[in-house]
Amino acid sequence: MLRKPFCATLMMLAAVSFSSCSMVKSKEVAERAVAQFRAQCGAGQFHEIYMQADPGLRSVTTEAEMTRLMTALQQRLGQVKTANETGVRVNSTLSGTYVEVAYETEFEHGKGNEQFTYLVSGDKASLMRYDLNSPALMADPLAVQPAVSDARPMNRETLPLSKALLGHWVSSDGKTHMYLAEGRFIIVADLQTADGTYAIESLDERQNKLKLKVDSDYFRYLTFSPDRRTIADQVDILAGAGAQSFNWVFVDNKTQP
Repeated sequence: MLRKPFCATLMMLAAVSFSSCSMVKSKEVAERAVAQFRAQCGAGQFHEIYMQADPGLRSVTTEAEMTRLMTALQQRLGQVKTANETGVRVNSTLSGTYVEVAYETEFEHGKGNEQFTYLVSGDKASLMRYDLNSPALMADPLAVQPAVSDARPMNRETLPLSKALLGHWVSSDGKTHMYLAEGRFIIVADLQTADGTYAIESLDERQNKLKLKVDSDYFRYLTFSPDRRTIADQVDILAGAGAQSFNWVFVDNKTQP
């Protein structure tokens, strides 16, 4: 169990030797998969993207969640205009060959850095992670609105902050899930699960701001959108460990995975 739910967990991979020819082939397979991903995004084929993704990704993200997030990102940034590959890393392990491909990408409405992680087997590549960082998103994180779903409760804007906080949230990049009950939370990220407690230190209903103290170790400063469907989250770690920022999108009322 993770002690700090917001700290990245490093996967220790047992490296095995493989030929440069195999490395080149794995890289090419992953690059073709990226091209297919972009074509499917442009055509709105999010169902196909989800069904072709690695089971590990699908175990922590539902199709509805992925579709909602990909739609929101596409609405915010638009189509890809150019993409410059900036790095590739290939790891051959006992469980398979992992390929990470990074790009500096220009979209219709801004620039960003993308990273794709694939599990490659032969001529097949399964998407394990997709990360996108863009100043266009950070400048106005609450502007990234998910597509409307009938499963989402209406009139969240009428809830007090202490109640609007509760439920199932997903990070804007789709890789971290947070489940909040009264006084307790569960974080699911990278197939790891962590839980803990929190207490409300202060809240401002007019400003849509709420301050939490988590496990007596650190503070979180939450700013809700007016409809209380998205949160900008500033995590202030104590003991000089620094701060982290997250953006969350409301999914449903579940308080546990």
